[in-house]
Amino acid sequence: MSRQSSRGEDRKRGSLGRGESKRLSAASSQGKLGRLGSKSSTTSQEKGRPRSRGSVISQVSQGEVNPFEPSLEEEESAGLDETTTEVPDGPEMSAGGEDSPAAEGEGNEGEGPPRPPLPEDIGYQAGFQAVAENRVADAVALAMSPFWPFTNELTPHGWTLLHMAAHKGHEELCAAMCQRKDFLGVDLPDKEFCATALHIAAGKRRASCCSAIVESGRCKQVNSKDINGQTALHLAALRADRESYAAIAAHPDCNPLLPDKHGRSAVEYAADRGLEVDCQVPGHSEIEM
Repeated sequence: MSRQSSRGEDRKRGSLGRGESKRLSAASSQGKLGRLGSKSSTTSQEKGRPRSRGSVISQVSQGEVNPFEPSLEEEESAGLDETTTEVPDGPEMSAGGEDSPAAEGEGNEGEGPPRPPLPEDIGYQAGFQAVAENRVADAVALAMSPFWPFTNELTPHGWTLLHMAAHKGHEELCAAMCQRKDFLGVDLPDKEFCATALHIAAGKRRASCCSAIVESGRCKQVNSKDINGQTALHLAALRADRESYAAIAAHPDCNPLLPDKHGRSAVEYAADRGLEVDCQVPGHSEIEM
């Protein structure tokens, strides 16, 4: 009997111990919930008022705030919203954008003076028509425009726009045509007399046009001969045109001693007409006449 009573008392103590532990765990859980509730209410209240710099720094040092995330003040000042982000309505471009004045003028530095406006007629015959009507500015505008591709058009006689400019004495147009890299007719002879634009300029006593063609660096056939076997220098000597002669002779490849079909050189024609000219031949010493 004594053993049975002692076992009963032990069972009662065990049940009482288990009940006490349950009550203690319930109380502790309620205490934790209470503390969490108070902390959340405190946090919600703190969101409504700005935090001081000192409190933020202390929270960062304690590991409560991520220093790489924006603070509440930064979010409010930047106008950020947790759910939506506002996008500007219009296509506002920043400095250097496509619509900004800086972008419009970009790339213009170092390109020289602005190009003149194009005329209404920009067809393949527009350059010839402009020169024929004495609209030199329109012809120059066409020659300077990269959007006008008809630089190599020919007249029925085989003249280029450079031939026509040299014939009329339009120095600026000659220079503009020679500057076009897509123009291939600087040394092109015409169909009737095998005359280049330099022949035409010398034959018409257009010294300024001779200079423009020679100084462009595009004239590679300065000693080209026409139907009479004469170079442009021959024509300048035959006309006793000292300025044209000097302009052509300034070309580093010019040879004043080449004979024409009559066997006479430009130097001889110049001497017959009283021109005092140099007889310097490329690669040779000066020759005394």
